[in-house]
Amino acid sequence: MKKKVNNIVLAVMTCAITVGAFAIGSYQEDKKPKQEEVIVRQLINQQNQFIVAEVEGDQIKFNDPALEDQMREIGIFIPPSQRKYYDEQKTIKLEDPRFLEAFEKYYIPSNLHKGSYKWIQVKT
Repeated sequence: MKKKVNNIVLAVMTCAITVGAFAIGSYQEDKKPKQEEVIVRQLINQQNQFIVAEVEGDQIKFNDPALEDQMREIGIFIPPSQRKYYDEQKTIKLEDPRFLEAFEKYYIPSNLHKGSYKWIQVKT
């Protein structure tokens, strides 16, 4: 009888230890910072697969230094009929918070050969 009680006690203790270890492991898993998926849009030249630019949120990063310099120094020409939306500015430069909008609306359609470039979304 004593042996049977000892085996039952041993089994209960083993279960308790296993459950406790699982609970501690789960708690520690919850404490680890979870990485959120970030969606990045990439403007790709479909002929050579070159990533021209990457957009994360409202920030754009150019992988072509010459294009980046052009956007920083010269900017994007805004058509006269659309300047009312840009405080009558003729150009929008890279540091302007409205740059990404102007880049997508005016620069891409008028300066990049349609069909040669496309936006793709990448999860990081």
